[in-house]
Amino acid sequence: MSAHRSDNRIEEIVHVDPARPVEIAIENPNGVVLVRGCDRADILVRAEKHGNKSSAIYQETEFWIDVDGARVTISPVIPPRQSGMPSVSVDLDLDLGPDFVRDLLGPGRNRGDREQRRHERRQRRGRGFSFKWDNSDVSYEIEVEVPHSLDCRLGINTASGDVEVRDLTGAIAVHTASGDAVLTRLMGDIAFNTASGDLRIDHAKGQLACRSASGDARVERSAYDAFGFHSASGDVHLDAALTGDGPFRIETVSGDTRLAIVALNPDSGAERGIEVAFQTMSGDALLDRAFQRQGAGRWRWLAGGTEPGPRLAVTSVSGDLHGALGASPEARALGLHTEPPPMTPAPPAPPAPDAPAVPPAPSSPIASPTPPAVATAADRAETGTVHTGGLDDHQPAASAAADRLALLEAVERGEIDIEEALQRLEDRKEPDAGPA
Repeated sequence: MSAHRSDNRIEEIVHVDPARPVEIAIENPNGVVLVRGCDRADILVRAEKHGNKSSAIYQETEFWIDVDGARVTISPVIPPRQSGMPSVSVDLDLDLGPDFVRDLLGPGRNRGDREQRRHERRQRRGRGFSFKWDNSDVSYEIEVEVPHSLDCRLGINTASGDVEVRDLTGAIAVHTASGDAVLTRLMGDIAFNTASGDLRIDHAKGQLACRSASGDARVERSAYDAFGFHSASGDVHLDAALTGDGPFRIETVSGDTRLAIVALNPDSGAERGIEVAFQTMSGDALLDRAFQRQGAGRWRWLAGGTEPGPRLAVTSVSGDLHGALGASPEARALGLHTEPPPMTPAPPAPPAPDAPAVPPAPSSPIASPTPPAVATAADRAETGTVHTGGLDDHQPAASAAADRLALLEAVERGEIDIEEALQRLEDRKEPDAGPA
C-alpha cells in the first residue's frame, strides 16, 4: 500500500490481484460513501474528515484501511462516547449465496425463523461486520475507485450517510439506518436493507433483494433473474425485464406497487408469458388491458407471449397495485444474453447528498404502452382489469373494516406477517352462494 495522509485528508492505494475476487467492506457511521468502477489496476481510497476540530472525539478518531489477503476493510475508528449517549447498531452479511433472495425474504411465514436462519448463516460463514455509531462531532466522506475488470464483493454499512455505487461487476450488499442508496450500471446481485432510506437503481442486472421499513424503492431500466421487495410503508416502482423463473415477490403493508414489466427469453429475446397474483386486504388493482384476468373473483392475471414464464406475487395489506405490460427498451436490451455495455466514466467527485440521481416517482404508473382500464362498472364486468375492495368482498362492511383494522395493527406490531394476516382474513370469508 502507498499512502498520503494529512490532518483531515487520506489517500491510499491498495494493490490487488486482478485475477482474484476481492471483498471490500466499508463502514462509515456518519457520512457519504461513493464507490465507482474506473480504468485502473488497483484500488484507490480517499477520505475527507469533517466535524468540530476542537472536540476530543474529532481529534481521537482515526481512519483505518486493513488488507487481509483478498479482503479490504475501510472504516473510521471512532472512540466510544460517555455512557448514555444515543447510538445505532447495524450489521451486514456480505456472503450472498445463490438463493439469497429466498434467504432474505422468505419463503417461510415466520419472520423470527427467517431472522434466526440469517443469524446462523452469519455465525457459520463469519463474514458479517457491525458497528455502533455515537452521535458525535466527526464524519467522513469516503470515495473508493475499483478496477472495472475486478470481480468485486462489496459491502457498505452506514447509519445516516448516503451511498452511491456505479459501474461495478459483482455482488453488492448495502445496509443503512436512514441513508439513501443510488446504484447505477451494476452487473451482479444486490441486497439492500434500510430503516427509512430510499433505494434508486438504474441499469442493473442480476438478482435483487430489498427490505425497508418506510423507504421507497425505484428501479428503472434493469433486468432480473429474481427479486424480492419487503416494505412496511414504502412504495415500489419497477421498470424491469424478468429474465429468469424467480422467485419474484413484492410484499408491503401500506405501500403501493407500480409495475412496467415484461418477461423475456434471454437467449432468443422472445416475450414470455407472465402471471401476476395479487393478495390484499383493502388495496385496489389497476392493470392495463394486456393483462387478462383468470377466474371469477380471483386476483390473478396473465399477459405476454405464449411461452410459459414466471409468476410475480404481490402481497399488500392496504397498498394498491398498478401494472403495465412493457418495460423500457433499455430494460429489454439488458435482459438479453449479450455483453454488458461499456461503463461510463464517472465525474471526479461524489454528488451532494441532497441531489437525487433520478426524478421523484410520478403519480401515475411508470409506463403504459396501452391505455389503462377505465374504472367503470361496464369495464369491470367485461375485462376484469379493475378490482376493488380486497379479500373481504363477501363480509358485511362493518365486520370487514373491524377485521382489517385488527389485523393491520397486528402486522404493524410485528405479531404476524402480511401473508398470515391475509390468510386469516381469507379464512373468515363467507362462501359464495353460487358461481360468479
